[in-house]
Amino acid sequence: MQDNCDGHAITAAQRLMVERTLKGLPEVSAVRFQPRAEALKDFTQAWDLSATLRAAVRESDMPESFVVDLTATGDFQRKVETLPGVSDVYMRGTSFWAGKADVVIRLCPQTAPEKDSPCVGRGEAGAAEKAAIYQTLRTLDGIGAIYLEDHRHATKDAYWMMLARPDSTKLSPRVPESYHLVLDGPQAVDRVRRAVGRLPGVNSVEEEFS
Repeated sequence: MQDNCDGHAITAAQRLMVERTLKGLPEVSAVRFQPRAEALKDFTQAWDLSATLRAAVRESDMPESFVVDLTATGDFQRKVETLPGVSDVYMRGTSFWAGKADVVIRLCPQTAPEKDSPCVGRGEAGAAEKAAIYQTLRTLDGIGAIYLEDHRHATKDAYWMMLARPDSTKLSPRVPESYHLVLDGPQAVDRVRRAVGRLPGVNSVEEEFS
């Protein structure tokens, strides 16, 4: 926590001041308040967290936040990081799949991302496993399109999300290939999870990050 928080949670007056400041900046195109419950949902959907950690974290552990869309990064961080009530400013890019797909099925990578992952003790998903997952998905109602994201594209997207320059010569063994699905309706999410969540080669089934 930064010094401008002085060890205390943000007050209602500070929250309003931060919101007004953000909305007044020329590089800000949208501002949305994120309560603790939504922050916890985003946290627990992160693919590289262990199930043990996900279960241990509670809503009260999460901070309130403002999610901001920028037309340019510039010196945005400098303008807001010292505002009273602001603890940290995190900058990230937008996933290639944001707004394009609804569900991501992360396959087993070369290196298991967590000790209690279903991928521990094995390598990355093989061709036969990927084919079996695809054929199962094809039998389900409510799926409009299925895309397989290869290792190279997934790594580049992970770099972009972190606002880091991709190095095309290095592929992270922890970034998995994934299937990205376009659904006809939200009710199909649980149907996908039940159908393929335990198939060999599947690490997790999650809603796509926006």
